[in-house]
Amino acid sequence: CKQSLKNLKSDDDHFQAIEWDESLSIGIREVDRQHQELCEKINAFFYAGIKDTVQDKAELLFDFLTDYIDAHFQSEEKFMHSIEYPLFDQHKAIHDKFIKDYYQLIRESNLYGKNLHFLLLTKEQVIDWLIEHIKTEDKALGTFSKNRSTI
Repeated sequence: CKQSLKNLKSDDDHFQAIEWDESLSIGIREVDRQHQELCEKINAFFYAGIKDTVQDKAELLFDFLTDYIDAHFQSEEKFMHSIEYPLFDQHKAIHDKFIKDYYQLIRESNLYGKNLHFLLLTKEQVIDWLIEHIKTEDKALGTFSKNRSTI
């Protein structure tokens, strides 16, 4: 099921919503559902940022992301293990590094506040990373799973 999310832009065009399309689908229903949910929450956050309510929404985003990252990565890793994914260790190491960097970002936001700089860091270090991860590592997982099921 393709879901389109309206592009949202700030005045300076730095922030755009993530438009869900087939380029983000990896062909694993539960993983794709989780990725769609991620896009929706990120879009809500950046829309709030555009409306100058970053401080209010940042805590909600971090609460969601913390739960999402934990549950999603565990689910994905369990799935990789179940299909004997040959790149499991590499993929898990990528997840582990992301988690470390994510918690560092949270510590920094607690020290320095949730302002425009924080918004840019969140976009770069979390949002952009997750989208690129879906398009590369998760796509490879989807391809492996599809090929394995046709054997």
